[in-house]
Amino acid sequence: MMKVQKKLAKLILLFSISLLMLQTSVDASPANNGQLQLEIDRIIESEKEQTQTDKTELEKRFPTLFSEQTQSTINTEEKQNKASMERLQQTLFRTETETNKTIRNVREGLFEEDYSAASVQSQMDKTDDKESTNAMNSIMLIVFTGLACLLCVGLYFMMRRMLS
Repeated sequence: MMKVQKKLAKLILLFSISLLMLQTSVDASPANNGQLQLEIDRIIESEKEQTQTDKTELEKRFPTLFSEQTQSTINTEEKQNKASMERLQQTLFRTETETNKTIRNVREGLFEEDYSAASVQSQMDKTDDKESTNAMNSIMLIVFTGLACLLCVGLYFMMRRMLS
């Protein structure tokens, strides 16, 4: 048991010393810690070779496409389009809210200067008139319904006489 513990202690000691050594080797590395050192000379040289001023297909087909005059024309067109869009938005989304006018109309409707309280008698007269018209309407409805029933009964008897 004691031998196992001594062996374990030696292994732990050796492991910790190796970790300390690794720490010092990392500290001794150059200033670019953690960065990859790649051989990119070949890529850079090939880019230098290709940086010659070769015309692209667009430049070959449309030589005036990248001129300053074309750019200025494009800029003026964009400004005109932007201005016309702003004008269009202003005309489309124009909201003229006249809240004061609406409030004034409501006040005039609710609080009239020549307003006088209606008498109770005139209100009763109005209700009596409504009741009399309601009674008249109901009587007229009953009369028309009775006439329709009489007409249907008459037609029924006429049909029976003709068919028999």
